[in-house]
Amino acid sequence: MSLLFIAMVMSQCKNKENGHTVSSEIVIDNKAENSCIDSIIEADIRLGKERDEATKIVSISQSIENYVNGIKMLDFKNCPDPFQAAFRDHRIAWEKLKEFTDDYPSLRGEMHELFDKIKKENKSPKFNKLLAEVWRTWEMVEAAMAQF
Repeated sequence: MSLLFIAMVMSQCKNKENGHTVSSEIVIDNKAENSCIDSIIEADIRLGKERDEATKIVSISQSIENYVNGIKMLDFKNCPDPFQAAFRDHRIAWEKLKEFTDDYPSLRGEMHELFDKIKKENKSPKFNKLLAEVWRTWEMVEAAMAQF
């Protein structure tokens, strides 16, 4: 059987589940969306590890900038809109945090340890608010992932 014939037959197939009719095109779209989400998360894991370790050599802000630039290069076009929006907000939260970390150009060490150090030294609640926004937006990414 030719692949074209199989594709045509599959596009005509209907799957009745829970009283709803679902076209195979939707199933294919969901696979593309899930594949996109998976590839973005895999890339984020890699970029996040690099970000967290890079602060041993470069400033926190440079590490964040590298992470953000890496995210900007990812291909989100097949990802569902809620996931794209959540990840965009997460990237923006990191960008806002970078504005604060610009004041700490000489700190070196693992990123989360540096965040703890800044929390202890800094009397301004601004850092805590910005960092909380990074974690809140990541929760939104996870919630968007759970929908698919």
